[in-house]
Amino acid sequence: MSACSQLPGAAEPAKPPRFDDRLAKLFPDGPQPEAHDYLVEGRSIHYLVMPGGPQRVLFIHGTPGNWQGWHRYLADPRLRERATLIAVDRPGFSNSGSGQMAPALADQSRLLAPLLGSDGHKTWLVGHSLGGPIAAKMAMDHPDQVAGVLMLAPSISPALEHPRWFNHLADTWLARSLKGTWFQRLFADDDLFNSNDEIMPLVGELAAIEPDWTRLTMPLVVAQGMKDKLVSPRTADYAEQTLPKPNTRVIRLPEDDHFLIWNDYPYCSGLIVELLDQTSPP
Repeated sequence: MSACSQLPGAAEPAKPPRFDDRLAKLFPDGPQPEAHDYLVEGRSIHYLVMPGGPQRVLFIHGTPGNWQGWHRYLADPRLRERATLIAVDRPGFSNSGSGQMAPALADQSRLLAPLLGSDGHKTWLVGHSLGGPIAAKMAMDHPDQVAGVLMLAPSISPALEHPRWFNHLADTWLARSLKGTWFQRLFADDDLFNSNDEIMPLVGELAAIEPDWTRLTMPLVVAQGMKDKLVSPRTADYAEQTLPKPNTRVIRLPEDDHFLIWNDYPYCSGLIVELLDQTSPP
């Protein structure tokens, strides 16, 4: 039984693994992960499991996105040696109810909580962009089930995450009236509108969790690219000022941009290996 096959009572048990024809293309030269779904609060959440070592890692994508953004990490033999690897389609994206958004961080945390497992093993959370504060909120809500949190280019500062002009434009009555029509499908991706539903309330969501950072005692690591044009490089300063100092490590990457999980895959995967080795049980 894999390290995440035991889902807590908040969700119905996972369905049997189902065939996913993308897996052969994404994993042509090695083992393939298993595709699963679970039901929680009437929603179906889709996730992939790559069986591996005794630890557990859950990868959480940003906005928009899906589990496939982490496929290289699932295939990494160094990570597989150390941990069972899980990547999820977050609620509202891809095979987890596309368009059925859950903009509140608390809702995302609650809906993804079954992936933390119920077998006594703690989970490392790795979140990119908006996946960063979602991972943090899960750690705040379930501290006894989280081994540590790695946030890569995370959208965590209320002062630095104000919506931009195009977010406001997409939030207008006219833009929303076109959502789902042939005109919108011709000129814009559905995921961009769905993403906007998460971005618009984000400042308030981040402000609401700000007092709770100090409650976290597990390792917290923030890696921020200094050439990031989507999440301000000053996020690194915010992390140093706000996150609990005894257990927080902030890494500034001078040459990286927002897409460091792909453009600097060797560093990011190596960092996860390092963190797993540091927290490996005796």
